[in-house]
Amino acid sequence: MTISRAILANEDLRPESTSWSQLWFDDFWGTPLRHTGSHKSFRPLCVTTFRLNYLIHGLQPAGYHIVNVILHALTTGLLQQVLRKMTGQNDVAFIAVLLFAVHPVHTEAVAGVVGRADLGAAFFFLMSFLAYIYYCQFRDQVADEGTGFDLIRTKQALGTSVKCGPVIIPVLLAASCIFALLSCLFKETGITVIGLCLFHDIVILQGFRRPQELLRAVKKSHNKRLEGSFALLCWLCLVLTARILWMGSVPPRFAPADNPAADSPFIQTRFLTFAYLPVLNLKLLINPNVLSYDWSMDAVPLVTTWFDRRNLLSAILYGGLFLLGKRFSGMACSLKEQSRLISEEERLVLAVALLIIPFLPATNIFFYVGFVLAERILYVPSMGFAWLLAEGLIKACNYAKSPLQRRTIAAGFCGIMLAHSWRTWNRNYDWMTEERLYLSGTGINPAKSWSNLGNIWSQRGKLKEAEMGYRRALMHKPNMADAHYNLGLLLQEQRRMNESITSYHNAITFRHNMAVAHLNLGIALQGLGRQREAEETYKHCAQLDTSSLKDPKLHENAKITCLYNLGRLFVDEHRYQVSISTEGR
Repeated sequence: MTISRAILANEDLRPESTSWSQLWFDDFWGTPLRHTGSHKSFRPLCVTTFRLNYLIHGLQPAGYHIVNVILHALTTGLLQQVLRKMTGQNDVAFIAVLLFAVHPVHTEAVAGVVGRADLGAAFFFLMSFLAYIYYCQFRDQVADEGTGFDLIRTKQALGTSVKCGPVIIPVLLAASCIFALLSCLFKETGITVIGLCLFHDIVILQGFRRPQELLRAVKKSHNKRLEGSFALLCWLCLVLTARILWMGSVPPRFAPADNPAADSPFIQTRFLTFAYLPVLNLKLLINPNVLSYDWSMDAVPLVTTWFDRRNLLSAILYGGLFLLGKRFSGMACSLKEQSRLISEEERLVLAVALLIIPFLPATNIFFYVGFVLAERILYVPSMGFAWLLAEGLIKACNYAKSPLQRRTIAAGFCGIMLAHSWRTWNRNYDWMTEERLYLSGTGINPAKSWSNLGNIWSQRGKLKEAEMGYRRALMHKPNMADAHYNLGLLLQEQRRMNESITSYHNAITFRHNMAVAHLNLGIALQGLGRQREAEETYKHCAQLDTSSLKDPKLHENAKITCLYNLGRLFVDEHRYQVSISTEGR
């Protein structure tokens, strides 16, 4: 379970277990970053905030949730400042921020403690973007002064009448780079802010709508307006290179169930499924009625054929984006002299960029990710969606011919706000306890949800309910090694040894290097007096390669325990010399 690994069982939170410096060498879950079983999620700033929470109030959950809510509030306020700066319209910024603040898809990021990674990354994402906006404005102000452009109009575009010295320009550029790095250290996707900054500067402000236009500008004499873009590109390359080297230049390994499409041997299946997933994410933003804490395994059936109806939705989405890009590339730049705010069309395109660019790491285009769909990933892209919807509402009001029509549009917006607020309120109840959360997910991901419920009920001593949960999970997905293993533990606790042995064998069949399953299988066999089988099981367990498993420490400890049990078995049989050599390994 995510919360258990990231918080409860994460030794990086505890000063008595690990030093502060160790946070920079472990992943988000406390596993050494260069370990082959590491998730490679390098988020030291987020783990630092968890550690500070732990120092103040231990594992009491209230403090962790308060920090998340504060981060969401700060990010919402910062978004309003960014949109006011970009649009010059308070009403657009206000409507977009209202939609962003209450959108139900944010429940996972805000109510789920581990969602703090997305919240912190979003906050510094906006800080970086805002710093770069100011950089571009002051840079162009200085350039315009040098060429005799109308400063009064420039100041109106800037929203300020304060002249700046040349020193402020590199400071703002450096601030943007630093905030981008901080965002990345909260969560890797934060680095996409550099892509948004480049799009805003090169495509929107400078008007290079086609690659050849940009290449011609680069080939010309020194262009000061391209210095910031070049600096950002260099910074992006530096951060990505350092990130890859820091994690050992080895990509993470994910279980096939985490992202079934990535594990498919068929190129067509991978292509069609990955093409459809952005459509599904957009549907969650438009209609967040069906939400789930986990969309892995078979929650989203693979798109295996061109005749699947879902391909039509994919075609509509990408066709619309193509037409938008074609229309925009043919438009003349409205900011040749940087003398006014960006046009309505440019605002819409920038909003689409804010929706798409932060989502790119989750598309499986550049690398495979360890999830099918994750609502927390939509936290930053939803800013662009809220901006688009706000622009649409304001435009609809401007086109309204009568007060009745405007009141109808306003009533529709209020209805959306009420529906979103009600859905968010109810969704927060799902996140109040693990049991409620997993019950809410049985309709989307029944196998994972029933297995997790089995764990909860087993911990509470509800053995019949726990067994029912595990068996329901295995009905939906018979190859779940964890569910077989946990069912074996439950049966072994009830002294149903033969049944537990069957469950352990099933777990090992589907995950051959699951050391804890071998360990408990050996204990069960030994309990039934099947000493030779137990001996062989312990020996095999001690030789397993568990480096690729998610929790390597747990399985390494199981291997050590197997050796100890093997030594005790030899002692019981008076094979003392063999037991000494075994326990000394």
